[in-house]
Amino acid sequence: MNKQRNILLAATMLMSGMLTVTAQNVTTLHMKDGTTRQYPNGWTNTTAISFWEHQPDNTHGATYEYGDGKTAPWDVNACMEKDHQYCVAIYWEDNIPKNFDARHGLCIGTEPAVSLENCERSIETDNTSSSYSPGHLSLIGSFFTETNMEMKYKGNIVYQYISDSEARNWMEMPLEYGKTYYYRTYAKGFFTKNGQRDSTLFYSDVKSFRVPNVMANCLLVPDEIRKDGIVYPSTEALTAFYNRLATVPDSVALGQLWLEWIETADGKQLVDALDKVTHTFDDGVIQFVASIPDAFYEWVVTRKIVVNDTKHIAGLSMNQATMVNDVDGKWGLPNNSYILFEPLNSAVNHYVDFDVHESLGTGVKYKLEITFAPETRYEQADSAALFVPTIVRVSRIPPAGKETRIGEESYEVPATEKSTVVIDAFDPAQCLRIQSRVTSRQIREGTYNRIIRVSEIKLTPIRQE
Repeated sequence: MNKQRNILLAATMLMSGMLTVTAQNVTTLHMKDGTTRQYPNGWTNTTAISFWEHQPDNTHGATYEYGDGKTAPWDVNACMEKDHQYCVAIYWEDNIPKNFDARHGLCIGTEPAVSLENCERSIETDNTSSSYSPGHLSLIGSFFTETNMEMKYKGNIVYQYISDSEARNWMEMPLEYGKTYYYRTYAKGFFTKNGQRDSTLFYSDVKSFRVPNVMANCLLVPDEIRKDGIVYPSTEALTAFYNRLATVPDSVALGQLWLEWIETADGKQLVDALDKVTHTFDDGVIQFVASIPDAFYEWVVTRKIVVNDTKHIAGLSMNQATMVNDVDGKWGLPNNSYILFEPLNSAVNHYVDFDVHESLGTGVKYKLEITFAPETRYEQADSAALFVPTIVRVSRIPPAGKETRIGEESYEVPATEKSTVVIDAFDPAQCLRIQSRVTSRQIREGTYNRIIRVSEIKLTPIRQE
């Protein structure tokens, strides 16, 4: 994948002094080759200085942990990640006196021997900042709102993220996943030579960090289904597939359907035969196919959608849901189980919403069958009130729009036997709502209750020839 993403580099400077005493009005800088440079603007009683990069205590070597448990080291001071973008912070301190005629900064690039001559970005500042000046990190459009990125040096917070579009001491550059970047600090000292102002550079040791190339940064595969070894359609293949659908379905649902299909005998055989482009990440491999077989489209628009467990519950109102398993086979219930919905307040009608959004985008109508279960937990002689029928209404809820009743005005559901409500032409929807419709008088008379027992909801496509 190795697509470029914006990674923001916050560079913060710390300052301190390290001087020896002499009775001179100039500063003499001793070079490695034995020569010297004199600085007329140096401190009085200063004879020489040295500049070498130094990371503040207990801050170097950040580690970021990804959602799948993988960790990746960063040879920087701090690292944040949000929405597949990174922000890294690098700190250094120098020992250039505050009134010394010099500048200091940081350069970064892809060359191992990075310098100002070959770097991709650099940041430079004079030495007028006060000690422990934090500098600010700014992100375009206030991308981050958190303030939890902070660094401490000698017990003091020397850096904390502050949203400020006019901030200094930060730079933005696009970095690539899986690539190594080199950085080093430097000092640019100015001096007078033969009556002319000149400068010389002093570099610290080179450090580097590698931007992790992990599957979590692969935007083409939904988070919920991303895993090592996955085979998934390319962007072009998905676009072509969407064009065949009446509306665009939820992408996560489509991904789950794709994984389900390629595990079938036909799906596995067809996908194995397709050409694939392999992308290798630090934590696994993802393969992309350039086209989606017609067989997958046919499978999507002809497959039955079955809801028979609590994971498909999208919402509850004034009730609680309990899964009842191991029901006696004599009742003929699908999977010998059902979901029991009991009102929290027997005087109020309640409802449950089931997620059926897999039906969206198929361009077909469905035959809807709702199988209701009888009371199986108690004997009728001991708990007669549980064995009276209930009354329900069925509605569809589109992704955007108003709840609409489907089928009849209401349905009476017995509690003494299995029963099925059938609606012949159900339009695709985001959710299916089943709501109790029992009056207070019916409750007082004991002729009905508000208990709903759903064993299975099945949507069968109706293909138009």
